[in-house]
Amino acid sequence: MKIVVLIVRLLLGLVFFVFGLNAFLQFLKGPIPGGLAGQFLQALFQSHYVLAIGAVQAVGGALLADQSLCSSGGRFLDR
Repeated sequence: MKIVVLIVRLLLGLVFFVFGLNAFLQFLKGPIPGGLAGQFLQALFQSHYVLAIGAVQAVGGALLADQSLCSSGGRFLDR
């Protein structure tokens, strides 16, 4: 079970880290949807709030992938 938790945590951390970096580097480009969702995304891009969301995602993904800070790593919660 520890192996499964390790693999899932690393994959989830990698996904968050990659999509968090995408806010800064914009290497995954796609069309902006139409309608109300497109207007919301345009407002996020114009206000640069996407950068704050991307930073939280990237840091959260890095912390999730770091074994020493997770409960399954053991060192953080054993104190």
